Amino acid sequence: MGHIDRMGIKFRGRAQRQKFEELAEREMHPSFYADDCAMTVLGLRDSVLYLLNQIGWETTPIRRQFVTYRRLTLEFLSSLIYLPNHGKGINRGFIQFRMFNMEYQYNIREFTNLLGFPTSFDTFTMSQEDLFEYRELEHFWGSLTGNDDPEEHEFLSGNIHNPAFRYFHKILAHTLFGKRSNITTVSRDELFIIFCASQNRPVNGATYMLASFDRLIQDDRAPILIGGLITMIANAIR
Repeated sequence: MGHIDRMGIKFRGRAQRQKFEELAEREMHPSFYADDCAMTVLGLRDSVLYLLNQIGWETTPIRRQFVTYRRLTLEFLSSLIYLPNHGKGINRGFIQFRMFNMEYQYNIREFTNLLGFPTSFDTFTMSQEDLFEYRELEHFWGSLTGNDDPEEHEFLSGNIHNPAFRYFHKILAHTLFGKRSNITTVSRDELFIIFCASQNRPVNGATYMLASFDRLIQDDRAPILIGGLITMIANAIR
């Protein structure tokens, strides 16, 4: 490993410094965002905003375009500790990270409120395996694509007939979950959130985002495409 520029970051300890050095070896690219002009030209803007409204995301900054800062992104990811099952009730969840050489700590409700996602008692914080059997999501996929019995490899965004749902999926996949632009698969979480939008059920985007960060940190081959979301968090804090 060559020399790594630590960018003046004061690390919490050896574990964060080691994670920082591993992350610094990874590719990093700007986040992808919805294009308001393109949505307007395509006549989709109102429909896509309606779907965001259906899951309670109309006041979140998720559609605002934020610049990716390499130092901030590496500092945040290398220091992130996310324990979704820690604690109970309104104090549930433990989220700790460093930004600007300062330590920040929240529970899930506090962090969600910071970003303007819904926190009401009926809000989904994760895809509900127990409430929504896989067949029900398959049936919903059938209503989107005309294919009621899809094979695993057929969950592709290009198969969605409705262009507003297809564009809404792009926002989920490439902004919230930080997928590369050429990946068109629809994950179970993405399909579940689209399903919630069709049912007017609120979804806590913050918990999905944190789980996605966790997966990204563990996947040492994936490029880092979520820097804009981390700038969004920094902007909300400051």
